[in-house]
Amino acid sequence: MMLGQIVQVRATPVQWAFDFGNGTHATSSGPGVKYAGKITRNPPHKVPGAIWNVYRHKGTYRISQTITYSAEYRVNLGPLQPVTGTLTRAGQGVDMEVRAYTALLVDEDY
Repeated sequence: MMLGQIVQVRATPVQWAFDFGNGTHATSSGPGVKYAGKITRNPPHKVPGAIWNVYRHKGTYRISQTITYSAEYRVNLGPLQPVTGTLTRAGQGVDMEVRAYTALLVDEDY
């Protein structure tokens, strides 16, 4: 409640930005998909919703994600109204160690 009024706010994620720590970045309108836990014949860029990156060297990389939200509000259960602008929140990131890599021969569409 605010000044005797019921105020509701709804935030919706609209963009995910990924920093892979090796100078590459990606943005998406979704958070990605859960790793299936198995080897797949599909290259990562051909798996719908996959967020992927190629590391060409061993080392420790700081990976982070930033999410941008849009918002709507309403007062006393009235119609939802858009909030002007967006809010962006950066995650803390996590260090990932790349210990080995494998060169693969792939078809020319890869």
